Amino acid sequence: MKHIIQIAVIVTVALTIWLGMWFLEADQVLSVYNLIFPPAEIKMEDWVAAFKTWGSVALAVSLIAALIWYVLAQWVFKISSWTDTRKRGVWGILVLLPVAGSVAACFLIERTQQGAVYAYLFLALNGLLCYYIATLLTSPSAFKYTPLGARTLRFW
Repeated sequence: MKHIIQIAVIVTVALTIWLGMWFLEADQVLSVYNLIFPPAEIKMEDWVAAFKTWGSVALAVSLIAALIWYVLAQWVFKISSWTDTRKRGVWGILVLLPVAGSVAACFLIERTQQGAVYAYLFLALNGLLCYYIATLLTSPSAFKYTPLGARTLRFW
């Protein structure tokens, strides 16, 4: 039952960020209508739809990376003491999945004339935050201090 709850938390983190992207970022947080100027042949609404779609793909990659980390930490890595974990390298390598998903999404979204840097920045932050928060909150107890900053932020 504990594992189901942990996996549900991972999915909830991803869904929360995804909902924020769909309902907040494109219109309020980014104010894309004021910052971004898509190419003349593309309507702003179409660009925003593409941004949301590829942003969702990047978030899905982050969710998959967080789930992979949980499965590896819970069922694959064998340790005798939490001080012997030394798996931060694996955690760091898995960070490359959200980074790659965000970079790919940025390249697949139609280029703009101006202002896309802010949108791309938020897209990349979404992917990284999804992975980081999910692994910070749900890493199994033996690996709970593996994510960077976990010793400070995770006290349970």
